[in-house]
Amino acid sequence: MSFDDLERLSRRIGVSKESLKRYIFSLIRNNPFIISEIRALDFCEKFFRKRFLRTNFFETPDLVSSDGDIWVEVKDLRGLAPGTSTLSLAQLSRLIKGIKEGKNVFLAIVSDEKVYLLRLNELNLNHSGWDVKKNYLKVLSALNKLVEEKILRDMMEKSSSPK
Repeated sequence: MSFDDLERLSRRIGVSKESLKRYIFSLIRNNPFIISEIRALDFCEKFFRKRFLRTNFFETPDLVSSDGDIWVEVKDLRGLAPGTSTLSLAQLSRLIKGIKEGKNVFLAIVSDEKVYLLRLNELNLNHSGWDVKKNYLKVLSALNKLVEEKILRDMMEKSSSPK
């Protein structure tokens, strides 16, 4: 994105470029969840060596690789209660649909220091006849266990490594 793109966008929506820049800056600065999504986007681009785009604001997944092969749902660790991944039934259904379509689907957990990527395809959720509604709590439980194991393992390695 260039300043020309910003100029075109400001004209298209009928606001000054300065107002648009000020709004975007304050929106990002004042929303820790947007900051987490930006950090996850940056991490994914480096990790996968692909460009990623933000989907519509209330759409699942949050990030999609430019070729459409990789889907990433972003969760901020500060917004997670212990023992929960905070995925709604609708979000989980959409992510499982992506797995069934052959997408590589990930959950990105963003902490203050790190982005953790969990590959949801490994949960083996794409059985034929799989009923997401019926198995919602079972799937969330497995996902929560995966989230906690990954983060706890990292924390243990961090605390045991020499300073």
